[in-house]
Amino acid sequence: GGRVTCVTYSPDGTHVASASFDTTVKVWDAETKQEVFSLDGNSGSVRSVAWSPDGEMIAYGTIDNYVFLWSKTGEHMGTLNGDVASWQNL
Repeated sequence: GGRVTCVTYSPDGTHVASASFDTTVKVWDAETKQEVFSLDGNSGSVRSVAWSPDGEMIAYGTIDNYVFLWSKTGEHMGTLNGDVASWQNL
């Protein structure tokens, strides 16, 4: 694995999301410390990760200026290319 760049708890405290230089985002069960799922295959290192206020989505940003949106169950919800104008359609 790669060096971890960001870690954040879900709003309800039940899960932890971690981002790393090895291009992965992992979601962990905060109580059991077990990996729930891994989001692999990103084109660049993952620099940041955050939960939505309701805890239903995860957003993370890569070093190559992409933002990826995923559900808390691991379903891909969208990709933004880092161009602020593309955010206005969300």
